[in-house]
Amino acid sequence: MSEDPINYQYTLFPPVSAPIETPPVAEATEGPLISRTGFVLQTYAGDSWCITGWPTPDYTFRSYSSAYDVEDFLQQRLPNPVAVFDSESSQLFVIFKNRADAAAYLARIEEHLVKIKELA
Repeated sequence: MSEDPINYQYTLFPPVSAPIETPPVAEATEGPLISRTGFVLQTYAGDSWCITGWPTPDYTFRSYSSAYDVEDFLQQRLPNPVAVFDSESSQLFVIFKNRADAAAYLARIEEHLVKIKELA
């Protein structure tokens, strides 16, 4: 008797069912910040700040097989001299020493992805 093969499905992040209504990135001043593009700004290791996440399907314009691909995209398209990129294969980490730099970079990411979506 043959058994059905096991069908494994890997999902790095759960799909977003509806856009989260948040103020534009530049207007937020405290707490975690969720961008409409899928990235999240949150505290990291106490006094540092981290951008993590994955582009939502609406803002994914190429295939990313791992967080390293997203990291490469950000480093090539939106270089930032004060950011420390320290990703794992399934999780993006862009670390900053202060919230202002992290929020400004998240705003740049959002602006870039929105512009690409408008051109598509």
